[in-house]
Amino acid sequence: MYIKINSVNDCEKLQSDLVRFSNWCSTNKLKINIDKCAIISFTRRKNPLIHKYSLDNHPITLVSSIKDLGIILSNDLSFNEHISYIYSKAMRMLGFVRRQSCDFNNIICLKTLYCSLVRSGLEYGSIIWNPYQSGLIQRLDRVQCNFLRHLVFKFELNVSVDSLGRELGLHSLTSRRTFNDVSFIFKLLNNKLSSPEILERVNWKVPAFNARSTTTFHVPFHSQSYSFNEPLSRMLRNCNSVAFDFNFENEFKLRCLCLGFG
Repeated sequence: MYIKINSVNDCEKLQSDLVRFSNWCSTNKLKINIDKCAIISFTRRKNPLIHKYSLDNHPITLVSSIKDLGIILSNDLSFNEHISYIYSKAMRMLGFVRRQSCDFNNIICLKTLYCSLVRSGLEYGSIIWNPYQSGLIQRLDRVQCNFLRHLVFKFELNVSVDSLGRELGLHSLTSRRTFNDVSFIFKLLNNKLSSPEILERVNWKVPAFNARSTTTFHVPFHSQSYSFNEPLSRMLRNCNSVAFDFNFENEFKLRCLCLGFG
């Protein structure tokens, strides 16, 4: 349940919605778990409007971050906490894989374990939190570099980490996140997923005359780096950058372009 807060009246309206929701649950004999309820205000303001809310006469805790469907959302609209969380989790899982596979002598088997147990967690929901800060990007890349260095040491390979990654088909996490961005727009335009609210914000680039610009999608101008890198604008820019002509029919070709084969 959410509402845009501009004044105290909006706060009171949200509280009345909570009361109606509580009454509806009581009527339908549904019990609300207050311990799992929280209030979070998403804002970039230094002094946001704070209001105390209650549900079933129990105060709701105000939090600075909350996990929703596996993604940690922070009140300052950044994903630094989420990226720190998935990085720490991936490093712990990588340590587990290394300990449990110390007797394994098949490099492909180790690659499969890494992709299924470690890398998958680093890519879940990336179209939402895909970072643009170099420090966060390098931090995530460190996980795969650690895995490749482990393989070089374990199998006594006389190759560089980058060469081994190319040989195993382990593309950089950055390029894979770019493909996830492009794939989302591809599926959105080809009716493979339904999101009318996002689809109506996708605008085509229609030049007024025969200009040299060949970009497919129009990306709105943003004066701040934060809004410049918001998810939809970032995804549209990635679509514009991967190909001279965005391919609307073949997702495999888009994958090759994003991962460096095209």
